[in-house]
Amino acid sequence: MISPAERAALEELFKEVRGASSARNWSRGVEMARAGHVFGAEEDEDSISLKVTDPKLRIAPVATLFVEDAEWDCSCGGDDPCAHVAAAAIALKRAREEGQALPKPPRSLGKLIYRLKTLPEGAEPAEQVLLIRVMQQGDQETLVEGSIASLLKNDSGAQALDVEQADLQLDRALSGRPSGSLPPTSSSAFCVPSRK
Repeated sequence: MISPAERAALEELFKEVRGASSARNWSRGVEMARAGHVFGAEEDEDSISLKVTDPKLRIAPVATLFVEDAEWDCSCGGDDPCAHVAAAAIALKRAREEGQALPKPPRSLGKLIYRLKTLPEGAEPAEQVLLIRVMQQGDQETLVEGSIASLLKNDSGAQALDVEQADLQLDRALSGRPSGSLPPTSSSAFCVPSRK
């Protein structure tokens, strides 16, 4: 249950974001919040971070709300406040009013899972370590064939997968390598992205 003090701080943040938003950004924020494109990423004493899956972007921006200070920030680098901040404020207010800590991710949103597989000595290809990527959606896992970038070019792929910048960096590093194989001399140089 939300405390009266938290309710008041959340209401103040909501009013501040609404008042500072352009009509266009507020309208887009309302659309994204209603469509369920906002979900909680992280919460600590000072801030609440929410991801906003924007149909116009490959990577979901993170809108950070500082509820007690009625301030905000967004990783998109756009207007201040941008549509993502508006969507985050709307979705957080709604979630708290419904008794949820943070908005939940859409059930259809998949996440990338990375697995390393060591091949036996002398196996083909000559590389001894494979990086296997799967998309997990609920209880189902699907092998990711090809690059993440090509998957994201498909509009439904961009909205179905929670991708971070580190995922795309790894994708670029692996481009041209057969089936996610890592070269034996530099396998230790590849860092699997840290995902929260």
